[in-house]
Amino acid sequence: MTALIETQLLIQMAQFQASHVIGWLQNLYKVVYIHIDVYQELTDGQLKRQVTRLIMRGDWVIFSPARLSATEHALYQAHLVMLTSAWLTTNQQALQRQQPISSLTQPSTLATLAASLTWDIPIICSDNPELTDFINHQDLKVNDHSKRPSRRLQQVTALQLSQQLAQRHLITPAVARLFYEQTRLFQPVRKSNSD
Repeated sequence: MTALIETQLLIQMAQFQASHVIGWLQNLYKVVYIHIDVYQELTDGQLKRQVTRLIMRGDWVIFSPARLSATEHALYQAHLVMLTSAWLTTNQQALQRQQPISSLTQPSTLATLAASLTWDIPIICSDNPELTDFINHQDLKVNDHSKRPSRRLQQVTALQLSQQLAQRHLITPAVARLFYEQTRLFQPVRKSNSD
């Protein structure tokens, strides 16, 4: 199984203050991808150095639109335009109904979704509270290039990540609980129309 990591969860993981916490992803996923936009958003020097080492060792793979073939780049751009349009439409409808607007405001979030669709990466590790709703509403699916049908893109949150790590005995239940509780301190909140 492969996964793409999104900015907020990566920062939350780094806030846990355990030097090996970023490496936990490698124990769960065969390949971990990071979009170049997510990588460039990393402002914590220690975290960026750690991620850079993982990329340089080949443990993580960086998704960069500049390195795509012409066909992949066209597909990526088409996905990005579609996702951006869907996000804008969703927000316009929310404003008309006087509901909170979407918090999928970081450009890297939509870029990460587009990368996932382009390379058929089935999992996005993200703690964005609205990502699963957006994925489901847009019916975003990936294909694993087998004879099985396409499947819906899946979000893995900090809670799910901590549960998976504990179930596989990679961390103790106490560490899983502590990790989850600490990541809650950095949880993005939904924006209201008055913000």
